[in-house]
Amino acid sequence: MNKTAQLVIHFEKKNSFLALIVMSVMIIVMTVGLFYFSRSNIIFFPGVSFLSFLISFVIKAVLYFGIGLFTFGIIYGLFSMQYKGPAAILDRNGIWIKHYNFIPWKNIEEFTSYPMFGTVEGIGIKVKDVEVLSKQSDWSGKLGIFWAKLFGNYHITLSNIDIKNEDIISFVRLYI
Repeated sequence: MNKTAQLVIHFEKKNSFLALIVMSVMIIVMTVGLFYFSRSNIIFFPGVSFLSFLISFVIKAVLYFGIGLFTFGIIYGLFSMQYKGPAAILDRNGIWIKHYNFIPWKNIEEFTSYPMFGTVEGIGIKVKDVEVLSKQSDWSGKLGIFWAKLFGNYHITLSNIDIKNEDIISFVRLYI
C-alpha cells in the first residue's frame, strides 16, 4: 500500500429511496390511525371518562409525533439524496466523514462492523475525545452524537454505503 492510498465511500442511493417509501407508508398508516381516533368516540374504560380521554389524548399525541418525525425524515432524506459527494474518505492520516469532518486515527478508539437492523450491518466508530468531535461537527453530526450518548451507541455510524464493511475494516487495520 503506497502513502497516497485512499478509500472513498459513497452513499447507496437505492436503499435511501426504499427508506423514503417505508417512511411514506408509515405516515399514511399513522394518518389513518389519527383520523380514526379523532372521529370515533372510543370509551376505553366505561364510567371513567377522564381515563378514556387521557388514553385517547396520549395515542393522538404519539401519532402526531410519529407523523412529524417521519415527515422530517423524508424531507431530510430527500435533501441527503441530492448530495453527490462522498460519505467518507479514508487515508493514512485519518478519516473524513460527512457531517463530522476530519478525525485523525489517533482519536479513534474503536472501528468495527456491527448489526444495526436485523440483517443490515453498519460501521460503528467510537472516538476518544467526543467533545472535540462535537465542536468540529455540523448540526447533523451534533444530533448524531447526542443520540449516540443518549442510547449508548457508537459515536458515528456509517451505513447505507457502496463498499463492503469488510473492505473498509481491512483498510482501517493498516492504520489503527
